[in-house]
Amino acid sequence: MTDGFKFSLSIATEPLSPSAPVVYRGNVYRIIDKCKAIGFDGIELQLRDPENIDSEKLVEYCKKTGMGISAIATGLEYTLNGLSMIDDDVDRRVMMRQKLFEHVELAEKLGCPVIIGCVRGNIPAGADQRKYLNRFRDEMLLLSEKADEHGVTIMLEAINFYVNNYLNRIKQVCDFIDGLGKENVKLHIDTHHMVIEESSMDNAVRYAGSRVGYVHFSENNRLYPGSGRTDFLSLMQFLREIDYNGYIALEIVPYPDSDTCARKGLEYVKKLTGLLDF
Repeated sequence: MTDGFKFSLSIATEPLSPSAPVVYRGNVYRIIDKCKAIGFDGIELQLRDPENIDSEKLVEYCKKTGMGISAIATGLEYTLNGLSMIDDDVDRRVMMRQKLFEHVELAEKLGCPVIIGCVRGNIPAGADQRKYLNRFRDEMLLLSEKADEHGVTIMLEAINFYVNNYLNRIKQVCDFIDGLGKENVKLHIDTHHMVIEESSMDNAVRYAGSRVGYVHFSENNRLYPGSGRTDFLSLMQFLREIDYNGYIALEIVPYPDSDTCARKGLEYVKKLTGLLDF
């Protein structure tokens, strides 16, 4: 950990496509060893099925290695299982709700938050947006209540328009969170989406302020920090100003290869951290 920031790497236990922004895939314990050796403080788990994780064994291994679980990402429930929080099919919506409840129960055991990103689904073309926004709001309230019972925080991600077709910009997500009135729902920002959606990343983070609960770093091209044109130093300065001291997770495409992008990405953000006082 450096200067209040902890750095983690987004990984998956599933054999995802090479273009997925996940650096390592496979056995979580081997991945933890690899991330520890590179210098990360933890891992972010992208999970398809939380019941496949032995929480006691994983917690014990994290203690042994001094590594943390920065968050559980739920997007694979949508991209691989085809489930969505705003599905028109009531039974499938209930199935999604129960799956997210399982993620929350696992998150309590792992001591981490749960990310709600693309799993919220997309509003059908030409449909009444208010209907689906209200449906999403209802599901978020139910999820927040469940999370509150387990002492878990929900991180709602601002995602660009070509992944999700609503709640794309940080102000939109902040205003939505404010309308929920739930202390355990925070904002999740991702630099890749911010470059696309925000006219000013600095102003967006300034507006978000203390609502920021979780951070993804990746370049405008989804590669590792330092390989594109994103101003990470400025963003880190703003994160310091709002007293953000949580994880910064690298969610990046494994190019040119997993080890190289993990190592170079971490080296770059740690170098920037060292420049914050100058």
